[in-house]
Amino acid sequence: MFIREIKIKNFRGITEFQAVMTNHMLSIVGQNDVGKSSVLKAIRIFFDDDKITAEDFPKHDSQLPVEIEMVLHIDDEVLESLKVDNTLRLKQIFHLMDGKITAKKSVYMENRKPSMEELDNYSQLKKIGIGLGVEFPKTKPKENEKIEELKQKVMERINNMEQYTWNDASEYWKEISTKFPNVVYIPAAQDHENEQKVTNDTSAFGKLFRVGIKKWVKLDEESNHAVEVLTDKLKELNKGILSIVEKNLKQQVVLAEELFPKIDPLDVSKGFSFTLYVKDSHGVETPLYNRGSGLQRAVLVAAIRSQAEVEQMIERQRLKKETSGDEEIKKIAIPPTLYIFGTVPVTRRRLSKIDRNRESLYGSLFLFFCIKRHLKHILYL
Repeated sequence: MFIREIKIKNFRGITEFQAVMTNHMLSIVGQNDVGKSSVLKAIRIFFDDDKITAEDFPKHDSQLPVEIEMVLHIDDEVLESLKVDNTLRLKQIFHLMDGKITAKKSVYMENRKPSMEELDNYSQLKKIGIGLGVEFPKTKPKENEKIEELKQKVMERINNMEQYTWNDASEYWKEISTKFPNVVYIPAAQDHENEQKVTNDTSAFGKLFRVGIKKWVKLDEESNHAVEVLTDKLKELNKGILSIVEKNLKQQVVLAEELFPKIDPLDVSKGFSFTLYVKDSHGVETPLYNRGSGLQRAVLVAAIRSQAEVEQMIERQRLKKETSGDEEIKKIAIPPTLYIFGTVPVTRRRLSKIDRNRESLYGSLFLFFCIKRHLKHILYL
């Protein structure tokens, strides 16, 4: 699955935005504060990688609905009933009312015409007719002529229906979303040194190594056993240390109560840390943070790109634990990964290469692309 077309309406400062992919790649150049980053956020919201907030609605009129529409190319032989020319046309419409945000999901699809059997059933006829705007009495008419008259009105509306229209996608969305790409946002301006730290869960390295290890340990039996052994040993040491504290405390005050600890679950990933080094062709080892920013950025991008594969590896392990064989593991659908590169400054020199006749235009440039299945095939959006 990859993006063919994007449409955005009433999102932040964007009144209307439309982009059609050419050569599977999109690059946007513009002045600062014109909405380039808003386009990125809208894409992330659409693919459920970010949440829409009240701040994302138009400042001049927050009652206007936010619309994000995507045309997605999909080759897999799935969702056939929803496809139009091998594409899925999807739309999400968000409304802000009394501080609450509601979302409506729609799919552009071929209208299915009801069968005569359905129309011969009065309850189904009424349901179909009301959906098409035909007025029905509260109770079923006793005269067959009245029922036949209502049936003719419904059939007339059916015959005048558009071949394709927007339909509610609620019942399909869960299945559709399984085909969505994993979205990875790569900021242009990165704090290289902090992103290399594995002491928190939010840095590029932390998300990959620390969070990955934490998830893996929960699934791996050998790791679980090692954690249990280490936990028992730490409890024993903790008890010995606490008994010394309690002995000294009783020398200071009369204490009838007993001190005892409630041990938190051991998180071995918190104690896991490393510094990444680079060894050159001469065998010289240098910390990555002391190398050039270009190499640092390349390593960070590679780490971010690896997150989806690590998640898939963990998912395979989870399924392997739940199932006794490998058959189900082989059937895992690996979703593509959508990489979104943040805005980067456009210098006069770069700009002149883009358009020598528009040197007054200063701003930022971003591009994003999609890696499909094991990063073997690159599909540019």
